[in-house]
Amino acid sequence: MKHNRIVYLEHCEVMDEPEYLKRFISKMMLYQINGLEQGKSLFVTYESSQMPLNTQDLRNLIISNFM
Repeated sequence: MKHNRIVYLEHCEVMDEPEYLKRFISKMMLYQINGLEQGKSLFVTYESSQMPLNTQDLRNLIISNFM
């Protein structure tokens, strides 16, 4: 039986930009302080200019965790 739950998806789109990376690290610390655990209530996807988001990986993440 599936239960309703709130989960968050954080997409990190420009991991190769230093200022973005600093903000991302701060945000991840806030998630942790507020009890959001990666892989349970928080799912994170990443991309950079060299490695765009793989939508098949995102689809697999959704299917394996929510369907």
